[in-house]
Amino acid sequence: MAIRKDHLEMLDKLDEIFILLDRDAKILFANRAIEKISKGKIRKKEIIGKNFFNLFPSLEEKLKGEKIKIREFILLNGKEIFAEINKIPIKEKRDIKQFLVIIKDISDFKNNEEKLKETLEKYSRIVEIAREGICIDDENEKMIFVNKAFADILGYKKNELIGKDISDFVDEEGKKILEKQTRLRRRGKSSRYELKIYRKDGEPRYLLISASPLIINGKYKGSISVNLDITERKNMEEKLRAEREQLFSLLGGIDEPIYISDPNTYEILFVNKVIKDLFGKDIIGKKCYEVFQNLEKPCDFCTNEKIFGENFGNTYVWEWKNLINSRWYKCIDKGIKWIDGREARLEIAIDITERKLAEEVLREALEKEREFKLKTAHYFFNPTTIAKGYISLVIEEIENEKKEKLEKALYAIDRIEKVIKNIITTGEVKE
Repeated sequence: MAIRKDHLEMLDKLDEIFILLDRDAKILFANRAIEKISKGKIRKKEIIGKNFFNLFPSLEEKLKGEKIKIREFILLNGKEIFAEINKIPIKEKRDIKQFLVIIKDISDFKNNEEKLKETLEKYSRIVEIAREGICIDDENEKMIFVNKAFADILGYKKNELIGKDISDFVDEEGKKILEKQTRLRRRGKSSRYELKIYRKDGEPRYLLISASPLIINGKYKGSISVNLDITERKNMEEKLRAEREQLFSLLGGIDEPIYISDPNTYEILFVNKVIKDLFGKDIIGKKCYEVFQNLEKPCDFCTNEKIFGENFGNTYVWEWKNLINSRWYKCIDKGIKWIDGREARLEIAIDITERKLAEEVLREALEKEREFKLKTAHYFFNPTTIAKGYISLVIEEIENEKKEKLEKALYAIDRIEKVIKNIITTGEVKE
């Protein structure tokens, strides 16, 4: 009888010898205690398939019967020990399928019977209380044993499953999987695989199955499997897959460069079509600073500190000229939760090159306008200032009746200067 790995590890730590027999007293399983107690003279792998009473001949008559509990002196590696021996039948539908023999050396602690009883009770319940479904098939792939957890997964009672084939509960795709797995088992190989089964009520469930062959006397006699119901996990995976597809569809439809990267490894996790057209299609998994900036190390201007840590969830906006394509981008950065739960960097880069070029053209135009105004002011105000100076001197030298005409000329020049000043400063033609 094969035992799940973690259960086997538990039994191997116990001081008692656990030996599982078939109805003919052939040994199916033995724990490491037999090696320890025999000082390594008896190897558990070497006794698998052998007759139990060849190993313990003095017990053949005393262990006749279904359920036996005795205290007896036995020879083990030439040494006589006083042992408590328990023979427990393992039944299925009232038929005895196997026997469990537990041998405990009580030479030094005969009064420790309460501990032995507790150990026996724990082991006898180990399969039944297991949360995982446990199933044993014969060489014809028919179920000969199932625990309650396995029956609950399928929605049946335990006795309803005996004699059934697991392929009775799967679809055509599942049958192909089982055929492949059966071939592996018949070649003596263990494996782990997923399988979709259908309960009695028709509800689909997903199982993660760990299966191992039962080899007796070198022949395949069936298999034992531990079946973990992973339906909730599969449903969550499907939900995450749908959310991922929705996210990718949304981001892929935006006509601006978008990428998502890991802030710790700088590996690119996602890019949209625009990015692929700009930098190539095979860039997932590569370093963002290598692909986007042609650098050998993370960018000095990286904004991760602006969007992670205490700033996680905040949006940071900045502008940058790409070193590869020489285009300007308005970058919108934000820390997000990636589909696998880790933190990731989302950046949307809006191409503002045309705006930057327009701003440069405007800046040059404004500079030219400023120069024009300065030159205009110089060419207008310089002559008018000279004219006003000479007129003022003449006014002081001539008679009163002629001063009035020159003063009107001086006023007219002042009006011209006001108009020119308004044109230069406000662009308006007014005094």
